[in-house]
Amino acid sequence: IGSRSITANANGVYITGRTSGVNGISTEGSFQPTKLGLSNFFINNFSDTGQRLWGSYLGNGIGGQGVDISNLNYDTEGNIYISGTATLIVDIPTADGYQTQKNGSGDLFVSKISADGSTKLYATYYGGSDAETGGYLVPKGNGDSFFLVGTTASSTGMTTAGAWQEDLLHDGYQSKNIIIAKF
Repeated sequence: IGSRSITANANGVYITGRTSGVNGISTEGSFQPTKLGLSNFFINNFSDTGQRLWGSYLGNGIGGQGVDISNLNYDTEGNIYISGTATLIVDIPTADGYQTQKNGSGDLFVSKISADGSTKLYATYYGGSDAETGGYLVPKGNGDSFFLVGTTASSTGMTTAGAWQEDLLHDGYQSKNIIIAKF
């Protein structure tokens, strides 16, 4: 097991990481109680006294090798957000995700999990024609929207018309730009 991120709120302490283990990771009733393939990333929720409240796998069998978890956060409803970078095609998005297919060599991703761990509420990739890295997330209020920050080398698929900076800037040395997206 490798821990990647930790946060705490009124519902306890949350940790994420990756594992190839099949014992002691998930709990019955979680949104993905079974490990798929060789390696998955996971989320566990512990009480303030150290008792595990729930745990779940997240992603498919290559998830632990093709995903870098950057951030773990929560909204005012207690829903949990996991974000980072996916370099391999992993089973992250939900059907209503903003981007359900991975583009380029690496995309940012977000997964929103219910406070009790029973449901993956929303998940999406966010990436253009090249590589994105980072994936730091801040939910706004009750989670109706969130901000995602990372870097991009993509010249297409990352901005909307009227954005402060619509085009990727190249200075001859650095070809990555910071991207801020609101969902």
